[in-house]
Amino acid sequence: MTDNSTTTSSVDLNESRAPLLGAVAGLGAVLGVIAVALRFYTRVVIVGKVFHSDYCILAALVSVVAFTICNGIGIGYGFGRHGAAVTPEEITAQLKTTIGVIFFYHLSHLLIKSSILLQYIRICVLPVEKRICYVVLALVIAEGFTWIVVLFLTCIPFSAMWDPGLPGAKCIDNTAGFYACAATIISADVAILVIPPFLLRHSSIPWYQKLLLGMVLALGGAATIASIFRIRVIYMATKGTDPAWDAAPNGLLALIEVDLGLICSCVATLMPLFRRWHPGIWPRRLRHRGGNRLETVSDLNCVCSESKSTASEDRGGKTDVGDAVGSGTKLGPEQ
Repeated sequence: MTDNSTTTSSVDLNESRAPLLGAVAGLGAVLGVIAVALRFYTRVVIVGKVFHSDYCILAALVSVVAFTICNGIGIGYGFGRHGAAVTPEEITAQLKTTIGVIFFYHLSHLLIKSSILLQYIRICVLPVEKRICYVVLALVIAEGFTWIVVLFLTCIPFSAMWDPGLPGAKCIDNTAGFYACAATIISADVAILVIPPFLLRHSSIPWYQKLLLGMVLALGGAATIASIFRIRVIYMATKGTDPAWDAAPNGLLALIEVDLGLICSCVATLMPLFRRWHPGIWPRRLRHRGGNRLETVSDLNCVCSESKSTASEDRGGKTDVGDAVGSGTKLGPEQ
């Protein structure tokens, strides 16, 4: 690969990527707080119940804020600027801060994905669907903790993380480690993206409603896009000759990745809130292509059950398919 990093003699020492990093970090954190606040408002005020997935996303928010703070500290020590423009002491401080950045990056991913999967589990129809979700959840937790352990074993002694010149110090190949990490994160994201169609296969709602609902559920995996783009900058981040400058694009995409995952994972839970603000955002009554009413999607446990659609018609009610996802109600008959 071509080395595009800059040399000391050819750089503008006033040039900095720090303002962009700081803006993205701050905006992402603010939007994340708003998304989680709206989620809890929806749960507490509209739905009237808070679930395990909500507590998990609250923990994820704390982790994301800590991740943002660590990034901010690193930016304060010159991350995003050329190495020639920062002192050796600042570079050492950056490397120490990176430990916190990586730790909270993995913890945030673990908690966000766990929250999404716990939400999936709540709307599962069949036991086999729950088992699949639990298996994916276990793998996500194992993957997250594995990378956290790897972080603390990256260098022996550990202080070589910020002082690589220590005599006898041994460290793993950062490039290989970053690529392996990105591969496992993307694999977990893909698994989360393919689960919604599997959960909706029993639904009696029209295909376009299935598509929309599936897209809403899969939004939590939208961070995959940033993860894929991040693969392209890993080599420069780990092999570049101007680390504080060359690693900035990787740091920027990591911020976008985590913030996007947090925000998008809340969207599906906000359907009851959107419904209250804009009643027409999701039709209360679904129809066949010929225009005949299919069912009243008020009895949430009957949405995916052909056999109960008539009973659902008779009972009526006030909750729709979007509310089923937002309230975490099963999209099918009780088991």
